[in-house]
Order: sequence, then structure tokens, then C-alpha cells
Amino acid sequence: ANLEQAQKLGLTVIPAVNKIDLPNARVDEAKKEIAQLLNISESEILHISAKTGEGVPELLEKVVREVPPPKGDADAPLKALIFDSIYDTYKGVVAHTRVVDGCVKKEDVIRCMAGAADSEVMEVGVFRPQYEEKDTLCVGEIGYIATGFKEIDKVRVGDTVTLSQRRAADPLKGYQDPQRVVYASFFPKDAGDFDMLRDALSKLKLNDASFYFEPEQSEALGRGFRCGFLGMLHMDIIRERLSREYGIAPLITVPSVSYFVSLRDGTQFIIYTPAQLSDQSQVTEIAEPYVKLEILTRSEYLGAVMQLLDESRGISTLL
Repeated sequence: ANLEQAQKLGLTVIPAVNKIDLPNARVDEAKKEIAQLLNISESEILHISAKTGEGVPELLEKVVREVPPPKGDADAPLKALIFDSIYDTYKGVVAHTRVVDGCVKKEDVIRCMAGAADSEVMEVGVFRPQYEEKDTLCVGEIGYIATGFKEIDKVRVGDTVTLSQRRAADPLKGYQDPQRVVYASFFPKDAGDFDMLRDALSKLKLNDASFYFEPEQSEALGRGFRCGFLGMLHMDIIRERLSREYGIAPLITVPSVSYFVSLRDGTQFIIYTPAQLSDQSQVTEIAEPYVKLEILTRSEYLGAVMQLLDESRGISTLL
């Protein structure tokens, strides 16, 4: 999947076989597979061992020689893409960024374009891999900006950072908000832990742009949060992180998907639970999400796959 994405974006691909120091390494076999996959000669494929260092200098030289330098204008207004972030008690939200245009330094007043909020930069630097403070971050560099924001929702993955007094005209393009498909409600076991659960979910969202939550009120369970996930595995990861990192074990409702409802008067809206559908007599149509996928399987598993499709209301169009 990563290779396909890199090829779509026109990125330079440098093939290499790693872990050649292992006793059971299949170097020749792996090189043949890579050569067929990329339609290149086997002589172009490097073989390295990150453990022993064998072949690493050649790999680094090839990266410097073949990977083009980043493009950008150091004199243009600042444009930096936020790709990750963490929360620091003293520095606020620390945004991990890639500077596309311009420069940023300590004490600059920056603006998060989607969050529409300004703050004074407390520190900038790079990763080595620990934080190393620098005077400035300029075009082409990847590093961090200690934004000083205490409000976690002001900094979002995919947002563009610019300078407050010399703003970029438009945010960086290409970022797409993840599509959530599974929803569940999280409620604290003790009503007094509501604020603690909210703070924990906010910090998890800092470095997980695909996670979404909003306040919700239940007559039976009280105040909680309606959460959106990429799937069941994503929900399990969030639940486990709440337990391990914050010691919180919330009450979780049965997962569901969203439904698109059309009424007789032309009104259309999305619901997450049947309880949100007050008057069913006014409903003309209810649509649910579906996925179009291709299943590759061996012939001996075809029967089990067909049974799974039938049980899941799946429709096979070609065998």
C-alpha cells in the first residue's frame, strides 16, 4: 500500500533488501521479487543490514544522489503542515510540522488557519531523534513548533501554520479528513470523571486525526461522548490507550454505523442510533454505508468467503 501511494505521488523509490545478517535471510529471492514488482534490474537493488551497518553508507549516498531536495520559497509567507502533535504541560501543544514555505522562529506569532487561533511560539527545533532546539525552522525542514496553545482543539493534524502578521493566502492542499464508519458512545463509570474523560479523549485526538468525538447526553448513562472510528480495530486501540495511558475504563455502547435519513418534506440528516428517529411515519428512505471491495482468495476458501458474504448481506458481482 505504501509503495502504491508513493508511486501515485511520483516519489523516488529506492529499493533495498534489509536484515541480510539473519541466518535465514533470502536475499536473492527477495531481490527477484522486488525487481519484478518495480520492473527494474536486480543490480539496482541494494542489500543492507541496519544492525551491522553493512550497505548503509551506499544507501545514504543513493538517497542524497537520487531523492530531489524539497521545493519552496524561503521569502514567502510561512506555510507549515502539521502531521502530528503532542501535549506538553509547560509548552502547550507541540506541533510536528513540515515547513513548505517561509521560516518560523521563537517569539513569532503564528496562526493555525483551520483553528483560526493565534499564539506566540515558545520554541522551535528538529528531531535527532530527541527534541533539539534551533533558532529558526525554514523551508524544507521537518521539526517541531511549541505553539503555547493550551486549548487542544486549536491545533489539528492536517492544518496549516502561518504567521499572524504575514499570513499565507491559502492553506496547503491535499489533506483529506478521514472517513469514520463506526460509532460508539463512551461514558464515565462515575459522573464526576466526565472532565477527566474529556481531557483524555482530547489528548488522544491530538495525534490521531481519524478519531472524532462530541458531547452526548443519555437519560440512562448521563453525560458522555459520541465517538467516531475508522473501524472496530481503531475503536479497540482507543479503548486500550485510554486504559494504559490514562487509567480510564469507560462504559462503551454497542458499536453502530451512521444512517442517512430522508423525510417526506425533503429534510435529510444523519443519525447514529434508532432513538434519534422520532417519527418513522415521515421517513421515505434510510440509507446505510456500504463498501465496494475486491477479494483475492484461493479456490479452497471460496465457499467460506461466499458464506461470509451471504451472512453480511454482501453481493458478489464476478467470480
